[in-house]
Amino acid sequence: MRRLGPGGAIDLIKAYVGEKLMHRELVGDQKKLIAYFNILVNYDLYHREDKGNYTVMHSAEHGDVAMRKPFCSDPTVYRQIYSDEEYGLLASLIRKHVSSGDVTMIDGGANIGLTSIYLQEKLRDTHRLLSVLVEPDSENVAMIKRNLLLQGIDHFHIEQAGLYNRSCFLSIVNDFRDGLEWSIQVVESEKPTELRAVEVAGLAVKYGWARIDVLKMDIEGAERFLLNDEDYARGFLQKVHILAVELHDEYVDRGKILSMLERIGFQLSVSGELHIGVNSHLS
Repeated sequence: MRRLGPGGAIDLIKAYVGEKLMHRELVGDQKKLIAYFNILVNYDLYHREDKGNYTVMHSAEHGDVAMRKPFCSDPTVYRQIYSDEEYGLLASLIRKHVSSGDVTMIDGGANIGLTSIYLQEKLRDTHRLLSVLVEPDSENVAMIKRNLLLQGIDHFHIEQAGLYNRSCFLSIVNDFRDGLEWSIQVVESEKPTELRAVEVAGLAVKYGWARIDVLKMDIEGAERFLLNDEDYARGFLQKVHILAVELHDEYVDRGKILSMLERIGFQLSVSGELHIGVNSHLS
């Protein structure tokens, strides 16, 4: 109960009595309160502060993190990154193949920023992560800013945009998979919108990078626009040292994409839902 503090613990007891014994609501949003407590327990977090539509939680190991209130995808993202350590292999490969000092990274599909934060934590003794976080959804972008601030990370840039294969206007679609915040897709819009597409090569030029040490793409099917055309893919991947990509079988032929990446020079491994590869031509 101490995870919630005294006031929260009292409300939680009422919520459990109402939910499990009386089958009626004794506390406002009691289902959400119970779900929130389960998140704290499952991920060894402690409630720190209620901020309206999100809460700040504390991990003794990883510091403070902001997540939206249940029910949302933020806890699942936290589990994948901190409990499952899907990016642990990526951190190891960076330490092995990238010289100490600054590491340039494009974090495509940044969601609430936890991938860049996790990697900075893992690499802090030897590397400084210079991350460009690309995220199309404005609410996710707001969470990125909160989490980077909580972690005291200031060497980053945020691009509210979508990774694509050309400059164009984009629209957001929320009907992919579970429709939650981590499943947001972008599609090209025939009409002008406030959301623009950005290209990997264009970002490298914008930030003055001769090469990209790390390219992470978890972009909910939009990888088809970047990887289905091998000539286009070669154009930017030849400057990428380490690639981490999630492939969505609804949109790409996984075998075809992996064969193409190997032809370009990537030596691939699997970590959770990710394919992670080192470009042998740049090692």
